[in-house]
Amino acid sequence: MKTFTLKVLAFKLAMLLTLGAVLFSVVACSKNDRNKYVEVWHSLSGTGQQAVQEIIADYNKVLEQNGEVIRVKEFKYASGTVLEQSITNGVAEGVGPDVVFHFPTFADNFLQDDFLLDMSPYFDMDKLKEEIEPSAYNDATGYRKQGLYSVGLYASGPVIYFNEKLMDSYVEQGIPKPDSENLTWQQIEEYSALVSQKLDKPGFGYSNPMDFALFLMLQNGSDMISADRKSADFGDNDKAAKQAFEYIKRNVNNGNFQQPPTAAGEYMSDYFKNSEFPIFLGGTSDYAFFPSGTDANGNPTPGLNLEEIAVMPIAGSQGFDSADSDNANRFQLWNRSAFAFKSEENRERVTSEFVKFLTNAENSAKLSIGMGNASPYRQNILKDNQAYQEFLQSVRGKPTAVMSSVMENAYLPPPLSGVEIMRKQIEKAIKEWINPNANRDLQTILNDARDEINRELNRG
Repeated sequence: MKTFTLKVLAFKLAMLLTLGAVLFSVVACSKNDRNKYVEVWHSLSGTGQQAVQEIIADYNKVLEQNGEVIRVKEFKYASGTVLEQSITNGVAEGVGPDVVFHFPTFADNFLQDDFLLDMSPYFDMDKLKEEIEPSAYNDATGYRKQGLYSVGLYASGPVIYFNEKLMDSYVEQGIPKPDSENLTWQQIEEYSALVSQKLDKPGFGYSNPMDFALFLMLQNGSDMISADRKSADFGDNDKAAKQAFEYIKRNVNNGNFQQPPTAAGEYMSDYFKNSEFPIFLGGTSDYAFFPSGTDANGNPTPGLNLEEIAVMPIAGSQGFDSADSDNANRFQLWNRSAFAFKSEENRERVTSEFVKFLTNAENSAKLSIGMGNASPYRQNILKDNQAYQEFLQSVRGKPTAVMSSVMENAYLPPPLSGVEIMRKQIEKAIKEWINPNANRDLQTILNDARDEINRELNRG
């Protein structure tokens, strides 16, 4: 196996210092067993992991019927962070995975050193392009090298939640509801300001300032990364970033918006389900945590009646000075993909055929249901999949159905490691800017963020 370059070794060492050494060999197969198994590494749990296990069992039956000796075997890691370190260690030592379920932006770290497997020879690329969403196809084929280096598994994304019962009580206090059919950020600001003025409490909350800022930037002229993939894109004259940052800071400082908690184990979804504000920008997966339940000690926890929560697509930027008329309702998906590593020819064949089996329309629907997320396949392809349609019509699938109804507005940035650096730099920048004690001007903050992003985009 090839050796890592210095930049990937540096990446490996940084993770070691952060997390401490993890002996991946304890979890994965030994070198002596590797000829027996194609290894699938992931960090899924619950019904998602159960779906993976069923798909692997079905594929192993196919291998047996075809007289193949090798089988597919899963290895589950405790978290995405542990998974990333284990992959880095394993690849460096020559005993890494064959297939991984994770972010395409993470996969790019290995493509730069020619470790990733191009699976396009095993797929009908024209058919794949016709059947999956355009954003999913671009994500699968948009790497820095031509080929198919990952295939989408499932995706979540942002939606807006209304606590209808709480908002109805506010109407009685002279605070009318915003227009839920054509919701804009201006309306949310106006509504939240009225709640703050009359009730001295926030009207809106969001899970993550970085994602919130990026959503606003995407709707106001930014593509995150420039067309030539060499620099960060903050909009013309940085206007998209400036407008987004100013909007968030203005409403946080005025008490209109609730800032996310910073203490470990606290989540903004808990604030929403405790009725501390009526409108919430969250993810499709947050919905499952709104009802009442029990804590780790078995004590009852408060919650909301899901029938009293309205779910709608993310608000739009119509009315903003820099609003992009073609993308005023754009939003970024949060996706997971399957990618594979190079090995010997027969092993690559079995690996690629497994990924093809895993990501066909039927199994994509099964895994997406297990995860409670959206399949990358177009709706017309899945319209006759009864299980998936029942999921979308269920209470559990309601947020995914709402997001899927506006999938034409979905955006996935290029699968480049620089995108992850951009997310981290935007998070650092927006947190600094909304801090009341910030002593640097916004342009300086954005310039520093851009320099770090551009350095990553242009390395190697």
